[in-house]
Amino acid sequence: SMWTWAVHNAVYCTIHIDALFERLMPTSTVSLQTTVVGSFPKPAYLEIPDFFAKGAKKPGLLGTNTDAYSEMMAGLSEGQRGKLEEDIVRATKEVIQEQVDCGVNVVTDGEIRRENYIHYFCRFVEGIDFTDKTEIQARNGAFTAQVPTIRAKVAWRGPMSCAEEWKKAQGVSSVPVKYT
Repeated sequence: SMWTWAVHNAVYCTIHIDALFERLMPTSTVSLQTTVVGSFPKPAYLEIPDFFAKGAKKPGLLGTNTDAYSEMMAGLSEGQRGKLEEDIVRATKEVIQEQVDCGVNVVTDGEIRRENYIHYFCRFVEGIDFTDKTEIQARNGAFTAQVPTIRAKVAWRGPMSCAEEWKKAQGVSSVPVKYT
């Protein structure tokens, strides 16, 4: 019948078109490793000033300047520093787990222990002044910031160790951690 012929030709054409597309555009997938860059927002319990925060509770660079971190660290007792480190490790574990849950292959520590991506490191470098800062316009004038300024010969002061920080992050991760 006419319907039998139409169905037969439709099935025949579909099979051949599918085969043609399979040859022209294979449907196999590619293994693509994923990672992230940048800082994660800090959880409320972590007292480190957050770069992204505005306001009095946890002022960050966008809300004030680097003074908030300097003042916080200067006022901590040994016991408070120990508690802060415990909170940093807890937050790092949470940030890593969030990335793992999202399917990220190579996770980061989320820069959780840093006030922002660069100033944390600068605090361990001789010659960078966090007291007598320079005012700059950032991001095409989107905001003004008071930033640390090089005032003397630059040299590593320490004692910060990238290797030790990476080991702490890797220690709470089930997957490889990329330290940035």
